Amino acid sequence: MEIPHDPAASHYEHAGKGLRRRDLDPDPIKQFGNWFTAAIEAGIRDVSAMSLATAGRDARPSVRIVLLKGFDQDGFVFFTNYESEKGKQLEANPCAALAFYWIELDRDQSIPPPPHWGGYRVKPDAMEFWQGRPNRLHDRFRYTRQRDGSWLIERLAP
Repeated sequence: MEIPHDPAASHYEHAGKGLRRRDLDPDPIKQFGNWFTAAIEAGIRDVSAMSLATAGRDARPSVRIVLLKGFDQDGFVFFTNYESEKGKQLEANPCAALAFYWIELDRDQSIPPPPHWGGYRVKPDAMEFWQGRPNRLHDRFRYTRQRDGSWLIERLAP
C-alpha cells in the first residue's frame, strides 16, 4: 500500500517552539530527566515506553517496545527475560539503541530534508505485533517469513 504523498493527509504539523543550545543542560542524563519529567507532567500515556533496538552476532537488527524502569548516570534500566530474543542478543552483542517518541511534546526535532535526502525500503523477514492487556498479560505474536514466501505465526506471550 502506498502512503499518500499529500503532506496534509499524512503529516503531523509540529507546533513546538524549537530547541536551542542554550536550553540544553550540559549533562545529557539531566537533560533527559528534564524531558521525562515534562512528559509525566503533560500526562503522556506510557511515558516510560521506549523502543529498544538490538542485534546479535548475525548483525540482524531487532526492535521492540520495553518499559524504562529507571535511569541515572550509569545508564537506562529495563527488565527482560535473559532467555528471550533480546536477552540473547544483548548477551552476544551488548550494544543497543533506545528511542522515546512523545509526540504530544513535539519532541522528534523534525528538520527540512537536505538535497541528499532519500528513502529506503525495509523488507521484513519478521514482524511482531503487541497488544496490551490487563495485569501485563500482553499478547505478542511474531510473523516469520518462510523460504516459500509464506508466514509462520507464533505466539510469544502470554
